[in-house]
Amino acid sequence: MRLELIWVFLFLTLGLVSSCDQFYSTSRPKNLVSEDMMVDILYDLSIIDGIRQGSSRNDLFEEVLNVSYVYIKYGIDSTQLALSDQYYATNPARYIKIYNRVMLRLEQVEDSIQMAEINNQTR
Repeated sequence: MRLELIWVFLFLTLGLVSSCDQFYSTSRPKNLVSEDMMVDILYDLSIIDGIRQGSSRNDLFEEVLNVSYVYIKYGIDSTQLALSDQYYATNPARYIKIYNRVMLRLEQVEDSIQMAEINNQTR
Protein backbone atom coordinates (compact mmCIF):
# COMPACT_ATOMS: atom_id res chain seq x y z
CA MET A 1 0.00 0.00 0.00
CA ARG A 2 1.06 3.56 -0.30
CA LEU A 3 1.69 4.28 3.35
CA GLU A 4 4.09 7.05 2.40
CA LEU A 5 1.20 8.96 0.83
CA ILE A 6 -0.70 8.82 4.10
CA TRP A 7 2.27 10.31 5.94
CA VAL A 8 2.61 13.05 3.34
CA PHE A 9 -1.11 13.82 3.64
CA LEU A 10 -0.84 13.86 7.43
CA PHE A 11 2.06 16.29 7.50
CA LEU A 12 0.55 18.54 4.85
CA THR A 13 -2.68 18.68 6.82
CA LEU A 14 -0.83 19.39 10.05
CA GLY A 15 1.19 22.10 8.34
CA LEU A 16 -1.91 23.70 6.90
CA VAL A 17 -3.74 23.62 10.20
CA SER A 18 -0.82 24.97 12.19
CA SER A 19 -0.14 27.78 9.72
CA CYS A 20 -3.77 28.84 9.54
CA ASP A 21 -4.94 28.13 13.06
CA GLN A 22 -6.21 31.68 13.55
CA PHE A 23 -8.95 30.82 11.02
CA TYR A 24 -10.01 27.64 12.77
CA SER A 25 -11.95 27.22 15.93
CA THR A 26 -10.39 24.85 18.44
CA SER A 27 -13.65 24.33 20.27
CA ARG A 28 -15.07 20.83 20.30
CA PRO A 29 -17.80 20.40 17.66
CA LYS A 30 -21.16 19.39 19.11
CA ASN A 31 -21.30 16.32 16.84
CA LEU A 32 -17.63 15.31 17.07
CA VAL A 33 -16.83 11.97 15.47
CA SER A 34 -15.26 9.68 18.09
CA GLU A 35 -11.59 8.77 17.75
CA ASP A 36 -12.49 5.13 17.10
CA MET A 37 -14.94 6.08 14.35
CA MET A 38 -12.41 8.53 12.92
CA VAL A 39 -9.91 5.67 12.63
CA ASP A 40 -12.53 3.56 10.86
CA ILE A 41 -13.46 6.39 8.49
CA LEU A 42 -9.85 7.25 7.62
CA TYR A 43 -9.12 3.55 7.11
CA ASP A 44 -12.06 3.20 4.71
CA LEU A 45 -11.08 6.38 2.86
CA SER A 46 -7.52 5.05 2.51
CA ILE A 47 -8.80 1.77 1.07
CA ILE A 48 -11.12 3.60 -1.34
CA ASP A 49 -8.29 5.87 -2.42
CA GLY A 50 -5.97 2.88 -2.85
CA ILE A 51 -8.48 1.10 -5.05
CA ARG A 52 -8.98 4.27 -7.11
CA GLN A 53 -5.23 4.52 -7.63
CA GLY A 54 -5.13 0.95 -8.93
CA SER A 55 -4.33 0.20 -12.51
CA SER A 56 -7.71 -1.24 -13.48
CA ARG A 57 -10.67 1.13 -13.30
CA ASN A 58 -14.12 -0.18 -12.55
CA ASP A 59 -16.99 2.20 -13.24
CA LEU A 60 -19.33 0.20 -11.02
CA PHE A 61 -16.90 0.66 -8.14
CA GLU A 62 -16.87 4.42 -8.73
CA GLU A 63 -20.68 4.51 -8.58
CA VAL A 64 -21.07 2.40 -5.44
CA LEU A 65 -17.95 2.77 -3.34
CA ASN A 66 -16.96 6.41 -3.13
CA VAL A 67 -16.72 9.04 -0.43
CA SER A 68 -20.52 9.26 -0.25
CA TYR A 69 -20.50 5.61 0.77
CA VAL A 70 -18.48 6.55 3.88
CA TYR A 71 -20.99 9.23 4.84
CA ILE A 72 -23.85 6.76 4.52
CA LYS A 73 -21.99 3.93 6.27
CA TYR A 74 -21.13 6.04 9.33
CA GLY A 75 -24.23 8.25 9.36
CA ILE A 76 -22.25 11.47 9.04
CA ASP A 77 -22.01 14.30 6.55
CA SER A 78 -19.06 16.09 5.01
CA THR A 79 -19.29 19.03 7.42
CA GLN A 80 -19.26 16.78 10.48
CA LEU A 81 -16.23 14.91 9.14
CA ALA A 82 -14.40 18.12 8.22
CA LEU A 83 -15.06 19.74 11.61
CA SER A 84 -14.01 16.59 13.45
CA ASP A 85 -10.86 16.28 11.38
CA GLN A 86 -10.11 19.94 12.01
CA TYR A 87 -10.67 19.53 15.75
CA TYR A 88 -8.35 16.51 16.01
CA ALA A 89 -5.73 18.25 13.85
CA THR A 90 -5.47 21.05 16.41
CA ASN A 91 -3.92 18.51 18.77
CA PRO A 92 -1.04 16.97 16.77
CA ALA A 93 -0.25 14.27 19.34
CA ARG A 94 -3.84 13.04 19.28
CA TYR A 95 -4.04 13.35 15.49
CA ILE A 96 -0.86 11.34 14.99
CA LYS A 97 -2.22 8.70 17.37
CA ILE A 98 -5.32 8.39 15.17
CA TYR A 99 -3.24 8.13 11.99
CA ASN A 100 -0.89 5.61 13.60
CA ARG A 101 -3.90 3.39 14.29
CA VAL A 102 -4.98 3.73 10.65
CA MET A 103 -1.45 2.89 9.49
CA LEU A 104 -1.35 -0.16 11.77
CA ARG A 105 -4.61 -1.48 10.30
CA LEU A 106 -3.36 -0.89 6.76
CA GLU A 107 -0.11 -2.69 7.54
CA GLN A 108 -2.03 -5.62 9.04
CA VAL A 109 -4.15 -5.92 5.90
CA GLU A 110 -1.05 -5.68 3.72
CA ASP A 111 0.63 -8.43 5.78
CA SER A 112 -2.41 -10.71 5.53
CA ILE A 113 -2.56 -10.19 1.75
CA GLN A 114 1.12 -11.05 1.45
CA MET A 115 0.60 -14.19 3.56
CA ALA A 116 -2.33 -15.24 1.37
CA GLU A 117 -0.19 -14.76 -1.74
CA ILE A 118 2.59 -16.86 -0.20
CA ASN A 119 0.11 -19.59 0.74
CA ASN A 120 -1.32 -19.60 -2.78
CA GLN A 121 2.16 -19.90 -4.30
CA THR A 122 3.06 -22.90 -2.14
CA ARG A 123 -0.04 -24.89 -3.16
